[in-house]
Amino acid sequence: MLSLEAFGQRIRALRQERQLSQQQLAERIYVSRKTVGNWEAGSRLPDITMVSRLADCLDVEICDLIDKLNEGESRIYVIAVEQSAAALREELRLLRETLPNAEVAGFRDGGEALRFAGSHPVSAAFLDADEDGAFSLGEKLLSCRSRTNLIYTAAGDEHAAKAMKIHASGYIRKPLSGEAVRREDSDLRRPVPGIV
Repeated sequence: MLSLEAFGQRIRALRQERQLSQQQLAERIYVSRKTVGNWEAGSRLPDITMVSRLADCLDVEICDLIDKLNEGESRIYVIAVEQSAAALREELRLLRETLPNAEVAGFRDGGEALRFAGSHPVSAAFLDADEDGAFSLGEKLLSCRSRTNLIYTAAGDEHAAKAMKIHASGYIRKPLSGEAVRREDSDLRRPVPGIV
């Protein structure tokens, strides 16, 4: 179900934060002031081209605007990517136990994780740094969802510098523990209210 009202309120709040009038915003994205007013009132919805222009003009990601269309916008999504089925099962069990307010999804394939992130606002991604392609996957996740907190897990510290180079939010040595996950949660680069 769509929440046009929440979307309109989001546009209004972003416009006002940038100290723009409806007319100024309209001129910047080549629509009428009335059109902006209809969007903000929640009576009309912009097409995808206009959403893109709005995002550029208001300096936010398209995903941040589109996510407001979902009434379930308060959901917190966390993903784990691990190639070993047994390790993934254990990691999912631990994350679900430690992060009871999050919807936790697990993937053995990075492409599936990316597809999921393309349609869900993923707040945190736990990636196995010891796996081939983990850092490439992290960069792709950030290009899709720049507000995703990347938390790398590894048997040792040999990947820590690389994780920090791509601005990961955290690094946990295996085996994962609830305490280590809670510690990382308290230090997230992009905090997620209510995740624990």
